[in-house]
Parts: sequence; structure tokens; C-alpha cells
Amino acid sequence: MSRYLSNLFWLLSDRVFMMVFQLSLFASIKRLYGLEVLGGWATLNNISQLLLSVFLFGIDIVVVKKIIDKPSHAGREIGSAIFLQFLGLLVYTLIFLFITLTFYKTIPSSLNYALILITANFLSLFAKFIFFHYSALVESKYRAITILTSVAISYGFLWFCIYNEFYIFYSYVFFYFVQALISIYIYINYFPAATKWLVDISISKNYFRVGLKLIISTVSVSLFTQCDVILLEYFSGAEETGAFSAALRLSAIWFMLGGLIANAFFPKIVELEKISQTASFIFIKWISGIVCAMSIYAALISTVLSGFIMKLLYGNGMELSAQIFSIHMWSGIFIFLGSFSSKWLFSKEYINFEVQKTLLAALLNITLNLIVIPKYGAIGAATVSLFSYFVANLLFFACTKKTRGIFYVQAESFKYVFLPWLLIKDYGRVKCQFQ
Repeated sequence: MSRYLSNLFWLLSDRVFMMVFQLSLFASIKRLYGLEVLGGWATLNNISQLLLSVFLFGIDIVVVKKIIDKPSHAGREIGSAIFLQFLGLLVYTLIFLFITLTFYKTIPSSLNYALILITANFLSLFAKFIFFHYSALVESKYRAITILTSVAISYGFLWFCIYNEFYIFYSYVFFYFVQALISIYIYINYFPAATKWLVDISISKNYFRVGLKLIISTVSVSLFTQCDVILLEYFSGAEETGAFSAALRLSAIWFMLGGLIANAFFPKIVELEKISQTASFIFIKWISGIVCAMSIYAALISTVLSGFIMKLLYGNGMELSAQIFSIHMWSGIFIFLGSFSSKWLFSKEYINFEVQKTLLAALLNITLNLIVIPKYGAIGAATVSLFSYFVANLLFFACTKKTRGIFYVQAESFKYVFLPWLLIKDYGRVKCQFQ
């Protein structure tokens, strides 16, 4: 257990600092340039993320599982995956530039935003040299050191830009530049020869085939998380989009915690599933109870303090963002649960179910947003997100025989919210699984 908790600590460290840096950038954009500029940047950023969900093929977790299963093949798996994603980024660049210049040229500095995002995404590929490998080994120290150092240096550059009235958007790409340099240094100096990556075209082709199956899922996830911003910009304008994005940037810091905990324990879920489904369910129910309780308590606190938090971070005029934030934080309950149910699906290789649930959620989210946003704006979009996460990450699993077991596990995990002392009581059973 201590090994996994140590890994989680390092994962939390790098993600928290990274999200705080991004939040600082968002707050700086709003304070210096206003909500309309923030809305324009957020719109292009979300379109970029939507395209990346297609052209990076969503294979990251598949690569990690391959390395877990065959550590001696890590170099070939990593190199072949990165080669495929590099080719995907080339296509992404052409399409993103076309969309920006054709449909979003009315957004001031849209081409600059696009070029900054493209450059950052190419630089982020270098970090995968080490991220894939250390995620599989449950050893995220070097990954965390890379990101923490990059954030520290980039924070200094951000404040340098603010003080000297430079274009602060450059601090976004500067972070990925520093991260790439550190990742390359760690790869050259600390990676054993056996794990140095090389490209195997046959493995790249296999990842491409797997990626084609996952594209529906990854695009659906991206549509699920990005379409509200894009539709808000279309129906309500850049200013309301900026208010919505400001709230979501803050809630994202909390939501990423669920994904990090699930990522840290994913190798253990795979290991337990090989023993028996009962063994994996014992652990998933207990850990889901922890994150479920955390998310409910956090949602209650944010509902009370949302106005104060938004004013503290972004300044005056953020009343709409405060309302959005107080609603959106309740989505965390189902986001946290979904982090573990998705990892369980991958451990069982139930990729089709992952595709089905995310496609259902995306279609539901888009359809409801088209109905709700024109009338209720950003408040409606936040409410639709909450309902869609509930359907995708909880209700869906009750609908099929193979996934009904994980539905019961998730439903039972709510008992820990009202009976928290059971977490301590059941810890003994979970602890035995790590010995």
C-alpha cells in the first residue's frame, strides 16, 4: 500500500501544481484582458482538445497496460505509440489551422492562440518518453519532478510577463518547452538501456487499429467535456463563455483528483482482477467510498463559499461564475466514481462498454445543451453536465448484465458517506490485498 500511496503523492503534487499554474494563467487573462478575451482563448483551447481526442487515438491507457503486462517490451511499446501520435499531431495541426482561419477568425488573436496551442501539444509529446513508463511502474517521482520544476520556472516567467506587460499566453507554451527539456534529460541519463524506445511499425499499426476502436469513446469524452463551451460561444457569446470557463477551470482542479487516484491504483486493479472479480470489487468499493465522501463534502463547501472563492481569484463581476461553480462541483460525485469504473472496464478489456457509455453521454449532453443553452445559458449548461455525468458514470452500468456488478459496487460505496467509520472497519480487508 505504501508504494501506491507514495506514487499517488507524487501524482498529486505534479497535477495540483500544474492546475494551479493554469488557474493562475486563466485568472491573469481575465484580470488583464477581460472575460471576452478569456472566452476566446477557452473556445480555441476546447476545439484543440476535441481534435486531439481524435488524432492522439486515446491509446495512452492501453500503452500503460501493455507495459504492465510485459515490462521488457516497454521501449518498443512507448516508441511505437509516440510515433503514431506524432503522425496524428501533424494531421491535427492542418485541421486545427483550417478551422481557426475559416470559422473563428473573428476572435481577436485567434491565429496566435492556435499556434501557441499547436506548439505546446507537440512539445508535450516529449514528456511521454517517461510518463508512460513510470505510470506503469507505479513510480511517478521523475514525472512529478519534471512537472514541478517546469511549473516553478513557468510561474516565474508568467509573473515576468505580467510585470513587463508581455503577451502572457506565451507562458503557456513556455511550460511545455521546459517540461520537454527536462523529460529528454531524464530519458537520456536515467532510463536503462532495455527501456530505451524504438519504433516497431507492426506495433504502431496495432495501436492504430485499437485507436480506431477507441476514437468513438475518446471523441465522445471530448464532446462531453468541450461541447458546452463551444455551444455557449455560439449561442451566448464570448463573455458568458469566459464566465463558464473560469468556473470550470477551478472545478477541474478538484475533478482531476479522482482521475489521479484511479491512475495511481490502476496497476493494482489489473492485478486484483487477474485474481478474481470479487477481489477487485472489494478494493473498488472501498476506494470509491473514500472519493465519493470527499466529493460530496467538497460540493457542500463550494456551494456555500462559491461567491467568495470567485471574487478572491478573479476579482469583481464573477457572480455568474460563482453560480456555475456551485452547480458544477456536484458533478464531481459521478466524475470520481467514473474514474474507477472506467479503469475497471479497461482491466476487463471491456472497451465496447467504455465506448457505449461515453457515446451515450456525449449525445445526451449535446442534445440537452442545444435545448437548454439558448434559454438558460451557462447555468443550464452546468446543470446538463451534472445530469450527463450521472447517466454515464452510474446509471449506465445498471443496464447490462456484465456491468451490473460494478453498478452495485458504486451504489454500495455511498454508505461510506453516511457511515464513515466503516471505511476504517473495512480497511483491514483492503490492506491484506497489498501484502
